[in-house]
Amino acid sequence: MKTAMAYLHNPLTPTLIREVVPTWVALTELTTPEGSAARFDQHCTLLGDTIVGSVWAYGMEDQDAIQASIDVLPIVLKALNVGIARYLKAIIPQLVFTLGAKPENHASIQLQMASLRALRVTNPRMPAPNGALEERHYGQRCPKVGDIER
Repeated sequence: MKTAMAYLHNPLTPTLIREVVPTWVALTELTTPEGSAARFDQHCTLLGDTIVGSVWAYGMEDQDAIQASIDVLPIVLKALNVGIARYLKAIIPQLVFTLGAKPENHASIQLQMASLRALRVTNPRMPAPNGALEERHYGQRCPKVGDIER
């Protein structure tokens, strides 16, 4: 499955990402004991090595692959639970970049909404109250966290 996540710059890449990530998480949870180091390591490999280290590092020009990875990101973040704390420095800037009103930002509305959904999963790990991160940085431009489809 790790090889499938490295299959970038192809029209099938977004589909592979959307299929592999939930399958990876489900298989990991079926084959490893809850709360075990093995489960944590598998989820970390998925997030750190494949999504951040492969798709985000080498697929930045492929907006469909980035969109697919951010669409499925909440699945991985929920599986990692508090373990996502070690990845916040990599995840938050990537997600917030898609929301910025800058000329170099060509993110679609769908990508921005997916980023907000993923940010919502990180919110319990953040010191700010629910939604304060998005509202503080983007004010009226972003919908309130409670208005985002789940």
